[in-house]
Amino acid sequence: LDGCRPDALLAAEAPRLRALLRNKAGRCAFSLHCKTDPVPLSAPSWATLLTGLKADKHRITSNDLDSLLATDSEGKLLVHPSWCICSSARAATCFASAFSQAKRQKLGSSEASEFPPTLFHFLAKHGRCARLLNVGWPGVPQLCADAALAQTLKVQRFGDEAEELDKAIEELLQLLDESKEQEIPDVLALYTHSVDLAGHLYGFSLDVPQYMDSIEHFDKCLGQLLDAVAKRDSEDWLLAITTDHGGGAVKDMSKELWSVFLEDCKCIHKGLPQSSCQGVHGLQDSDVHNTRFLILSGLNVRPGEIIPPPEAIDFLPTLLRHLALPFDDLPGHSRGLRRDF
Repeated sequence: LDGCRPDALLAAEAPRLRALLRNKAGRCAFSLHCKTDPVPLSAPSWATLLTGLKADKHRITSNDLDSLLATDSEGKLLVHPSWCICSSARAATCFASAFSQAKRQKLGSSEASEFPPTLFHFLAKHGRCARLLNVGWPGVPQLCADAALAQTLKVQRFGDEAEELDKAIEELLQLLDESKEQEIPDVLALYTHSVDLAGHLYGFSLDVPQYMDSIEHFDKCLGQLLDAVAKRDSEDWLLAITTDHGGGAVKDMSKELWSVFLEDCKCIHKGLPQSSCQGVHGLQDSDVHNTRFLILSGLNVRPGEIIPPPEAIDFLPTLLRHLALPFDDLPGHSRGLRRDF
């Protein structure tokens, strides 16, 4: 759920999410105080969530995936560390640019290296399959564009409009329909850009109706999925919901910082017209930008708030623990499950 502030999640008219948090819709473990690691940008954040590694390992340092990623002759996904594309005059004032350049200097080498294994690679290694339904921003499929996943990961792409999320949900409901004799993948993954897009167009703020409406729309979609999964009560499902970052609104930013974004900061939201944005993330190291959430629901969840808050690198080990797949080489830990270690 890209770009969803935890405080907005609580303030929205979102009865299904609220029921989960109150343990009234099954066992639920959660934290509303997770942090991005370490910059509130989509591509570096999703890369960490997918690989269980920090940016100095996965080397994704900006949203400019077209410059960062390439494939070799065998179809392996490679990362080529790249300078932030802000102008040098503005880079020092941009939090995201400073992060990107600092990481680039720390990495040192400009040579391409193989992108680390994602959740979907762990599944493929053990003969397991997955389906990814991607609504909007194509960054997550780009991070999974590896020939090694050709037989085990099916990606379905949808547009950025609100009704496209409804189409993706309908696809999931068809897969979960018990009346149909069909095998379903071991993992069903849904990425939606709808909340983040509303934040950019209108502002990441609790007093912006369009932003709150997008969260409430997701809640209705989630309700349909929860009802469908509840009917499959002979199976051991884990529902995991998370976000990559929060954000702020133009009306709450200084004119100087906003002028930086408009004039020269091209590394933040590649593909979105800067002048049409009323919301932004990644320019500031602030709580509303870098606070995330994690919600887990399932039979093997340890109910209640997860303390201390899970790190971003804990997300993948948690999923792998539920799937009974090894993750000894990952730095993170399984969190929120009854069999954590």
